Formats: sequence, structure tokens, C-alpha cells
Amino acid sequence: MTQKTNDQKDISSVSNNNFLKSWNHKNILVFRKYFFICSGIFIGSVILNTIISMKLIKPLKSSNEILVYSASKSSGQSYIQLRKSIISRNILNRSGAIPSEDLDDNPLGLIKNFEEVPCSNQDEKLPVELVGILFTGNPKTNLVTFKDSRVETADVYREGQHIIEYDAYEIYKIASPSAVQLRNQNKKICLFTGSQQRTAAKKPEDISGNEDQVTELDSEFVSEQIGPGFSRILNSARLVPESVNGKTIGFKIYGITSGSLFEKIKLENGDVITSVNGINLEDPSQGFKIYEALQDETNITLQIKRAGGQMTKKVTVR
Repeated sequence: MTQKTNDQKDISSVSNNNFLKSWNHKNILVFRKYFFICSGIFIGSVILNTIISMKLIKPLKSSNEILVYSASKSSGQSYIQLRKSIISRNILNRSGAIPSEDLDDNPLGLIKNFEEVPCSNQDEKLPVELVGILFTGNPKTNLVTFKDSRVETADVYREGQHIIEYDAYEIYKIASPSAVQLRNQNKKICLFTGSQQRTAAKKPEDISGNEDQVTELDSEFVSEQIGPGFSRILNSARLVPESVNGKTIGFKIYGITSGSLFEKIKLENGDVITSVNGINLEDPSQGFKIYEALQDETNITLQIKRAGGQMTKKVTVR
């Protein structure tokens, strides 16, 4: 009896194990089936959304295209309608005073046709000194140089620019190689270079005795004054191109420092060096010829224009 009971238990246990195995196998198959179905649906929806997005969203024609916001286009109203709408809302205008858009924005009362204004006959002391003009005939490339007595360097300006720290003065027009016009509100100030500017200039015969002057300089002094790479001599005076009728005739010297090499040669502020050892300085790039001659030559001949006259200065380096 006991043996039979044990056999029945074994048979029941085996049948239960077979049932569990078959049930687990079915569940795995069903789960795998549903997993593949869901994955396929998800991937398909992603692909479909991507295709639809590419069709609906059009790219810009150019990456450089500038997007400009237009209030009138965005609101669907014309400019006049939009303006009336804004005014009716009285934005930031409690008093209701609306300035006319036709008023001329000219609070200083400046004369528009300034070209017809004559040069001022009143002597006006300017805060800067006219040094020189580089006239090319083109208003965009014409240059004028002014020097402020408070600083050592000069400033170069084009037409339309204002003098540094003196905004009331505008470079109105560089009229010729020897004339420049400044605008101070409604006043036109005409300045001239060369003999026209010097009312108390010496007569040419006054400097005749200075011709063929010979100055002897010590070579060590010259080397010291020049400095490495012309570092010292460049700071001892300023040279700017001087033009007549649009053509460069030489270099004007100004800002000569006391005790410098140029002072020893007895050059004066406003002198125009026209040639060095027979080489005419007719090109603005030839400015360094003066420095090179002082550095390399022992006998130097300078042709100079001073107060409308011509003179020669000779330098011997020993």
C-alpha cells in the first residue's frame, strides 16, 4: 500500500514539471512575438515622422540670408495704420503732444549749403597748427596734418573728420595742395601752407647769406643722435610730405628738439628738404633717405626751401 502511494506521488510530480516547462516555453514565445511587434511599430513611426518633418520644414535658401522683422507685415497693417494704432494707445506720451515727422532735425541751425559760405575774415586762434597737406585730387585720399602744441606728435586727418579733442572743428574740405577749409558750426576757416600761411615770412634775399653753409659734426655724436634703427632721430623731429599742385616736392620738418642733430645742422621748423646728395625727394617713401645719408655718408648736401627761397646746407661728418 505504501509502495503504491509513493509511485502515485512520483507520477504526479513528473506531470507537474512537464506542465511548468510547457507553460514557460509558451510564455517566452508570446513575449518575444509581442516584443518584435512593438519594436517594429516604434521604428516605423520614427521613420515616418522623420520623412514627414523633412517634407513640411523647408530649409532657408541661404545661410547668409538676413531675417528682418517687420511690424507692419507681422500685424497685417500698413505703416500708416500701425502708426495710428500706436498713437491711439498713447504709449509713453501722457501729454498727447506728437512731434511732426516733417520737422528738420537740425537743432544747431547749421547751414546746409555750406559750400557757398565765404571764408571767415575774422582772425581766429586755432587750438592746433597746420603742418602740411598731401593732395591727391581725390577727397577720399587727401590728407592734412595738424599738430597740437601739447603733444610731440602730429595727427593726420581726412575730409569729414573732427580734430581730436576739439570736436567743434571739422575738416570740411582739402581744397588744394596748399589750402584746407575747416568748419566751426556755420563759420568757414580757410588755412594755407607755405608762403601763403606765413604773413611775416622773410624775403628770399634775407637768406642768401645762408647758402652753402658747412656744418662739421663728430661721428660719435651723429651715431648717438641716430640711435639703433633710427630710434632716437625719429623722435628728435617730424618729417611729413610736402606737396605743390598734387606733386610731392620734399619733406617738411617740424618739432625739432633742442640739442638734436637737426638743430646742429641749423634746420628750422617749417623748412622743406627737397633733395639729399642730389636725390630729389619726390616720393613719400623716400623720407628715410635723409636718415640713411646721415648714417652712412661723411659728406651730405641738403637742398632746402625756406620762406619761399632756396638754400643749400652741407654737412661733414668726421
